[in-house]
Amino acid sequence: MSLRSKNSSLFLPRWVGLGLCATTMLVLLGCWKPTARMAKVESDATYPLRTGWLVVNTPKGAPRGPSAGNLSPLNWLQIPTEQRVGDQKLLDSEVRSGNILNARKFDHFPEELLPKLVPGLETGMRQVFGTQAAPHVVPGKEQLDKHLNELAALKKTADEATIEFVETAIKTMKTLVSDSAQADGWVNELQVETNQLTMGRSLYQTYCQQCHGETGGGDGPAGVGLSPAPRDYRSGIFKFISAKTTAQGVRPRRADLHRTITNGLDGAGMPAFTVLTTPQIEAITSYVIFLSIRGEAEFRLLKRFCNENEICDPVTITADLASEAKKILEIWSECDRSPIPVDPNPYTTRESQIQAAIAGAKLFNDAKQGACASCHINYGQDAPYQFDAWAGILKPRNFKLGTFRVGSAPEEIYTRVYCGIPGAGMPSHLHLLPTPEEKEANTSRIWQIVWFIRALSQPEQREELRRAGIPLE
Repeated sequence: MSLRSKNSSLFLPRWVGLGLCATTMLVLLGCWKPTARMAKVESDATYPLRTGWLVVNTPKGAPRGPSAGNLSPLNWLQIPTEQRVGDQKLLDSEVRSGNILNARKFDHFPEELLPKLVPGLETGMRQVFGTQAAPHVVPGKEQLDKHLNELAALKKTADEATIEFVETAIKTMKTLVSDSAQADGWVNELQVETNQLTMGRSLYQTYCQQCHGETGGGDGPAGVGLSPAPRDYRSGIFKFISAKTTAQGVRPRRADLHRTITNGLDGAGMPAFTVLTTPQIEAITSYVIFLSIRGEAEFRLLKRFCNENEICDPVTITADLASEAKKILEIWSECDRSPIPVDPNPYTTRESQIQAAIAGAKLFNDAKQGACASCHINYGQDAPYQFDAWAGILKPRNFKLGTFRVGSAPEEIYTRVYCGIPGAGMPSHLHLLPTPEEKEANTSRIWQIVWFIRALSQPEQREELRRAGIPLE
């Protein structure tokens, strides 16, 4: 609800005069206690709120090289404007256009609301996502019903200036109550119950936090200078997925996160955690999902707070956060249940794989089909630097090196071509899935590209491609 309604000029002074400050309303809207599925809170330690920059859209500039010291280019924005040189100026236009926002710049808010904004967000984040000792994702129906009753009682005594705010809060809370059983189901499916999260948090602190940071921001002290940087989970974007894209977006499956933790990422700072047991890896996976849902809900609300075209009501922060958490939880659950179908590989002999690679070379360079050469220039040897969705700097893969983050197995490369790599500019190639005619002929364009990409790093196969007339230099 916009704070600049016809009653806003009257609302705040009268409300404060009655002693009904924003903090009181926030308590009424969302101050629930853990339900039966939540462990007893043993500590009031909360997660810190997000600070720094919010990358809303992938920056469009073309950096000429990696950031000095492999530090995030967002550090450039800390340099005084008049002292920035070269690539350090590239993000200035992104800030001006609103593609990058300052997570603590609320200059457009009415002055009387600013003191309530951050305390309101702290309260909301605590109520929706718990404390560090007892993290949770969404509240249970019992507590939602309790606060809905409190709001209904408040409405009976509310004056004209406050009633529309109470009615909006009631409407939001009713939606959450009606969906609570469904949300509980998603929590169970994704294994993000508090007991599992508590175990995962302890393991995360031991094995992950030093690089990925306390809240999953990729800002841990051991991650400074790593290239690529440790993943920042807080925008809900993950690179290496095997899930179908839903109407609401795409998230990794639990199996994707489990694989990354178990095997690490080749050529990156992410090691293989072979010392961990399967239950331990499952617990860390649950906690990473929690951090991502928590971070994305906060990210979504902060984007609204930082955008002067979307003045938001700090009174309803808790209900808004719970609503966002439910939406994000649904996306995760739907994606976890939707693995991509990997078509059988029709090229099972060495001869057929070479022939597939020859066909794949043409697709790779065809701007209307694979279009791979537009980014992987000279098969990646001359690929330009570019920004990713976190405002980091990367280069498209040099396929002649034969290094792949998730692995060089044909099925893994197939998955990357099928799904793309979110956040890195690598698009999905669903348009290359076999047509009925291709299925009948037992051919697959995606598999042809896979076998060509694999051949590029194999000297003997490269020679065979050259003899077939494929230019590789």
